[in-house]
Amino acid sequence: AQMALQQKTAEALAELVTEEIPEQLVNEELRERIHDLNHRLDSQGMSLGQFLGATGRDEQEFLDELRSGSLQSVKVDLALRALVEEEDVEVSDEELDEEMAAMGERLEMDIDEVRGQLERAGRLPAVRSDRRKAKAMRWLVDNVELVDEEGKPVPRDDLRVNQGEEDSK
Repeated sequence: AQMALQQKTAEALAELVTEEIPEQLVNEELRERIHDLNHRLDSQGMSLGQFLGATGRDEQEFLDELRSGSLQSVKVDLALRALVEEEDVEVSDEELDEEMAAMGERLEMDIDEVRGQLERAGRLPAVRSDRRKAKAMRWLVDNVELVDEEGKPVPRDDLRVNQGEEDSK
């Protein structure tokens, strides 16, 4: 239920960003998505052409979808950065350690190895920034008033009950 709620919140956030988004930001996000997809396909022994064939989409249609997703992602990122500043969301060293410990579990490395790799790659500030944005998203999900299509308030418990079924599939 929490993931579905975050997805809805992200969509609403993206709609709030009405400024013109610099093309460079969208292109960077698009490149990253293509890189990640190619990496995932490689690990499965599949080419982009095979993937497109399997999904029944042509290259331009697929790129348009990726670009649209990239634009939304950039808008959400900018909105969360603004919220982080507005609400003065901070991440403590303990929270950063928790994040690195979780990364370590996924990568089967200890926290010192994770910290060392992140420091060498200059990625520690990005990890802290990502954690701040995740806290801002949680703050939003916990504090915004949820409404339906007609603008009527929706109790959170209603969402949790309905989406519990989806999550267990």
